[in-house]
Amino acid sequence: MHAGTDEQGQAQEEAPEPSPKLGSRMQHIQLLLVKQGAKPALRMVISEEQLPGLSGFCRQQGLALVTSGRKVKVLGIPGKNEGYVDKGVAIPRDDPAPGRPIVFIAQDMNTAVALKAAEDLGNHDEMGRLLGYPSCCIRFFGEHLEDQREGDLSFLRPMMLASAKTTYPKTMNIFARHQDAAVLFHCPCSLDCAPSQRMAQQYLHIIEEQEPALAESIDAQLQGTVEQDGHSYRFV
Repeated sequence: MHAGTDEQGQAQEEAPEPSPKLGSRMQHIQLLLVKQGAKPALRMVISEEQLPGLSGFCRQQGLALVTSGRKVKVLGIPGKNEGYVDKGVAIPRDDPAPGRPIVFIAQDMNTAVALKAAEDLGNHDEMGRLLGYPSCCIRFFGEHLEDQREGDLSFLRPMMLASAKTTYPKTMNIFARHQDAAVLFHCPCSLDCAPSQRMAQQYLHIIEEQEPALAESIDAQLQGTVEQDGHSYRFV
């Protein structure tokens, strides 16, 4: 799109690209955090219909977007996977089976390309580093990946076993991600993880500043008591 001129010959500014219509609030928040420079990069699974709008938005905002040569075939219960999905299988992008494109978005093209390459190589440690996850949580992911492959890949059980308390800040409530509410976008090594707590608080502060209505809409879902597999947590 190019700047035009009005009837007096004065240059008109390029109209800003509207925020893309994404599948969830969590995706919207992560894109906001990358745009604000708080999160270095993101990996997002979207629909084919969402890709053109997202690509246009990233171009207008000066963000780099790289599309994977693969797509995700979601594994789960039909109708229950519209928001956060833990498990899927990667298949070639040109496979006739239905699937969702994978995109990598960053402030610069080098980071987006490196993130795609890390996923192509199965280098989970490098992916975690590029996505900005704490080093302790990257190690946690690697230590439990094999046993989680047999389950739902949520990493919730080992996280709960490593969590010592029963009351935590609302920003650490990753259980609500299945209701499309979260301000932390990785499974922490425990709910006591100090780097994750600082990260989640920083993210919430940015959301409150940039989109207060969005922050308010998820606040109630992050607070409260969660019962999960014999564990009980209160988020305040």
